[in-house]
Amino acid sequence: MDDEFDFDGLFEGDCGYFGGRKNHEEIYLMPVDDDECRSIVGNVENPVLTCFDFMLSEGFRRSGCYLYRATCPDCRKCVPIRIRVEDFEFSKSQRHLLRKNSDIELSITSARSKMISDEKIELMMMYNKRHEPDSNDGLDETKDILCSLNGLFGGFGELLSEPLYCGTINMDYRLDGKLVGVGVVDLGAVSLSSNYFYYDTSDEIMKRSIGTFTILKEIEFCKEHGIPYYYLGYYLSECRKMSYKGRFLPHELLIDGEWRKQTEQNFFV
Repeated sequence: MDDEFDFDGLFEGDCGYFGGRKNHEEIYLMPVDDDECRSIVGNVENPVLTCFDFMLSEGFRRSGCYLYRATCPDCRKCVPIRIRVEDFEFSKSQRHLLRKNSDIELSITSARSKMISDEKIELMMMYNKRHEPDSNDGLDETKDILCSLNGLFGGFGELLSEPLYCGTINMDYRLDGKLVGVGVVDLGAVSLSSNYFYYDTSDEIMKRSIGTFTILKEIEFCKEHGIPYYYLGYYLSECRKMSYKGRFLPHELLIDGEWRKQTEQNFFV
């Protein structure tokens, strides 16, 4: 596949993981037109979905209506990580966690009206307040955050009637009818990309290890629907809030342009 899409630019800013460092990213406006995608992946049945698969395999992530990947010249700590689903078997403790949370119900939606709802705005506000105590985001600001996460803003900032990328869905988790977590995920032709997860931060939900639980449910979804690859984003072995991804074994890391299988957690990449 030839890299023929239009380059949109480079981003430089402060690193969100390591203080004192700069973050460099390569950014493209997300290709969502059939003809544009065929120019990248050829004449295939689902050019948009296949193009997204290709970009994931090259280490890109979706953010809003853009695709990006880290290109920091003096740092290689952000390592793309994925699971080859057929190789993954749930451990005893993971199966126990799935059973423990079997009373949490999962539903899936791709409808804009269900991606941006009052209960999801309230849940996001609770989640943000825990992780960013100084945040003063109100209803409108939080709604904009959700619109961006779900790809509901176009390249010129216009609000869209449906997600820009056709594979974006919400995986909604409810306990006794109450929304306790939302996974924003992107489906390709042969992949699922875990984009973002926000959740109820009450003690009752936190003790359920809901973050790990939803990763297991996403892997389970892949197994049930014959999806070969599950992308978890970036693995940062030296960053506590990102190193947990390495515990899901076996997995593959994109190192020097090659996906390499790891059978134990790597703390040195």
